[in-house]
Amino acid sequence: MELDPNFTLAHFDLALSYSALGRHEEAINEMQKARERGSDYLAGLGYVYAMAGRRAEALKTLDDLKRLAEKQYVPPYHFGWVYTGLGDKDKAITFLQKTYDEHTQHVIDFKTVPMFDSLRSDQRFQELVQKVGLPD
Repeated sequence: MELDPNFTLAHFDLALSYSALGRHEEAINEMQKARERGSDYLAGLGYVYAMAGRRAEALKTLDDLKRLAEKQYVPPYHFGWVYTGLGDKDKAITFLQKTYDEHTQHVIDFKTVPMFDSLRSDQRFQELVQKVGLPD
């Protein structure tokens, strides 16, 4: 980021790293920087809010995503991500199933992305990962 402080993906990835480390305010700060540069990062902001225990802000991002979806395509994966952060496994898996049904590129994340660690023990999630067919 020293070379290019406007590199949005770097802010996004740093935010997720901070979140995984429990450094929630830093995660939110970095994700807000990413969000300022692109609407694709709204779900990421909702996720880090949820992980920080800022439920009201996370729910507001879900409302914002729903409004955005009325105007343009929003991948169901984005909703699944926020619901995962909120700990709502049923809704998260419902949206991840929609991601699979739509054959979006996001299905490759199911097996490896740490944000889904809380879902890995759920039989429905395991079945979904198997359906994707990624190698071990």
